[in-house]
Amino acid sequence: MRKLETMYELAASENLNLCVGTGIVMMTSLVSLGLQHRFGQLIDTISSKSEVLVQSCTVILCFFAFLSALAFFKYYFLETAADRVRNRIRVRFFSCMLIQPMTFFDHYGSAGLINRLSDDANLLADTTTKQLAQGLGEIFTVIVFTYQMITLSRSLSIVAFCIFIPLAGLTLLLGLGLRYLRAEVQSRIANSMQVAHERISAVSTVRAFCKESEEISHFSTECDKVLAISWKSTLVHAFFHSAMDLSNGVMIVGVMYWGGRLLYQSHISPGTLITFLLYARVVGKAMKGVSFFYTSLVKGMSASERIQEVIETLPGKGGQETDVGEGTRTLDTVEGNIRFHSVSFAYADNPVLSEINLDIPAGGIFAVFGASGAGKTTLARLLLRLYDVKDGEGTIKLDGVNIRSLEPEWLRRQIGYVSQDPVLFSGSIRTNILYGMASGTNIPADQLDSLLYKAAKDANALEFILRLPDKFETLVGERGELLSGGQRQRIAIARALIKNPKILLFDEATSACDLENERLIQEALDGIGKNRTVIIIAHRMSSIKIAAKIAVIEDGKSAEVGSYQNLMAIPFGKFKRLVDGPGT
Repeated sequence: MRKLETMYELAASENLNLCVGTGIVMMTSLVSLGLQHRFGQLIDTISSKSEVLVQSCTVILCFFAFLSALAFFKYYFLETAADRVRNRIRVRFFSCMLIQPMTFFDHYGSAGLINRLSDDANLLADTTTKQLAQGLGEIFTVIVFTYQMITLSRSLSIVAFCIFIPLAGLTLLLGLGLRYLRAEVQSRIANSMQVAHERISAVSTVRAFCKESEEISHFSTECDKVLAISWKSTLVHAFFHSAMDLSNGVMIVGVMYWGGRLLYQSHISPGTLITFLLYARVVGKAMKGVSFFYTSLVKGMSASERIQEVIETLPGKGGQETDVGEGTRTLDTVEGNIRFHSVSFAYADNPVLSEINLDIPAGGIFAVFGASGAGKTTLARLLLRLYDVKDGEGTIKLDGVNIRSLEPEWLRRQIGYVSQDPVLFSGSIRTNILYGMASGTNIPADQLDSLLYKAAKDANALEFILRLPDKFETLVGERGELLSGGQRQRIAIARALIKNPKILLFDEATSACDLENERLIQEALDGIGKNRTVIIIAHRMSSIKIAAKIAVIEDGKSAEVGSYQNLMAIPFGKFKRLVDGPGT
């Protein structure tokens, strides 16, 4: 019961539309009742005067016109409610999803989350609006028409329900396994969508390694798994609905047989028998609608569980562990002094850093150097508070203040971050650079353009942007695929610079660039590094030569720290070995 309450809480804001829609459904049932009764009267008066026939047909036509009007309003109110609930669920789901800890995204695939945001939200919205109103209407129809059947003929009613109720009860038992089958179907679909999402987003890699056939086979295997469980679900559905049709048919035949006998004995009139058969047909159809509502409810509960799993999982509440604490402090001014003191960190059970000690002075260029997999990127994630250092495993301080006490969003606004493979969003170059501005920033258009041009110029991106036909309005494509790698990097640097951060963090920002683009980025660093703390994380020697101080990370530990000249002067030093290469 609690799961049902939770599911329908999502539609509570549309109570008015739902009440109106449900009322219209019930009114449709009452009008239909009158229509069936009028048909019965027509049978009994069909041999009377022609005026009576014309009058009856006119009344029946008016019934149909009224039913048509009710159908219009029912569709309008219920579809409006469904659209609004669907929109509200998606916004709420997306909002809750974005505040989850990073471990949440490590655990759930992006395609699985998109599947919940799309298919599950659709199913849940329909179940809590249209299917709910229709289901309540069908239950109302069963109650009203059953009462009318009993009033019309108790003997026929006993025959009808002695046949129908046992068969309908057996069919309802088939629905008990639908919920679990539906949940399994959705899980398998999410897995297949994850495979498709990964391969489509990396289609160039798939094609470069000539793996099209293997990936098609892989996806086909995942789809076959969906098909296998869907077949079981479809089989149960088929038995469910065919059994309901059989129940309805047997009931009609039983009523016809017993009613025919009563008619021969003159206990009922032909009109009464026809009316009762029409009532029975409506009840049978309504019971099938109730069964459909039941199956929809089962599907909706599965979708609700998958949606609520995210919506109700608030970081730091309900037993959910969070990667980032609830820091609330901000600093009036930021100098940019950063210190890592005895920092250790692990992803789940995989240790990455061990007793790291780094002192990064304000206003200079500091490089973190090491082989791939040494733990350099983890340092960046910890500084950005994408993850937090756990109690007893060291501290990271900004200007002498533990960053765990600082408000995460405020801290991130002080840091301009450029990753190895920066993601640009579909849209123009302008919108991608302005994405770096703090939310809620209200700057006049002319000043904003000035900031935009300055950021692009400082990032050595202005020249190539102005050569493009649409300049800053040029569309970059999905993930920036319409630009070269070096152009994407420089747009990303401009995005980091436009908010004028006190700290710049470059995580392998030139590792994928050619020599010319790397030179342009290095020139940009020479200019933008003034009066800022610049941290360059790299494994290429060419990327760190401009650094005043270099820290060498090896196997998650601080190996050496010093200037380039000092580190190269250490005989058999780790830095010298990495620079000179193996065997030197």
